[in-house]
Amino acid sequence: MIVSITGMITLFFFKNTWNPKGPSGKMIPVTSPREENRIFHPLGLSFIAPPNWDSNLIMKYHQDVPRLSVAPRNRLMIRYQRANFNCMQINQPEQEELSKSQQVQFQGFPAFERMYVWRKDSFDAPPCSIYCLLVNRNGQWWRITYEIGKETTTLPSIMREYFDTIRFPPLSKEVV
Repeated sequence: MIVSITGMITLFFFKNTWNPKGPSGKMIPVTSPREENRIFHPLGLSFIAPPNWDSNLIMKYHQDVPRLSVAPRNRLMIRYQRANFNCMQINQPEQEELSKSQQVQFQGFPAFERMYVWRKDSFDAPPCSIYCLLVNRNGQWWRITYEIGKETTTLPSIMREYFDTIRFPPLSKEVV
């Protein structure tokens, strides 16, 4: 009886902490981007993922629009993502969304950025803050987001290094 109870507790602990893909990733990376962690979309979009972060897209469902998304590797049974990094092509954003953002430059293109607390910490859900960067790349719009499981309105500086690794697919007029 004691052996079976100990075995069940051990199995529960092991299943909730172990991930066959490898160690868990950190919510905020502590190392600079490394080229060997670059993730590619078949349509030409790519970026470097932080260490121990994995793509969470099923590519066969995302072949028509360039989109990449990665998140820290977690325990197997977790309810909420601790962080998420996403880049995708979008239609032109609404003027209201742009007006809430600050105008900046990103890789030489006009962009709009904003970071806000989307959900405060509560009894049944952890906090969530979102950094959103909207890039107008010669009329082609891109939304780049970083969600983090804490209340903050400041983007961690290391994440800018990861944003800078984004390589957009060539525009049709650039391909000759």
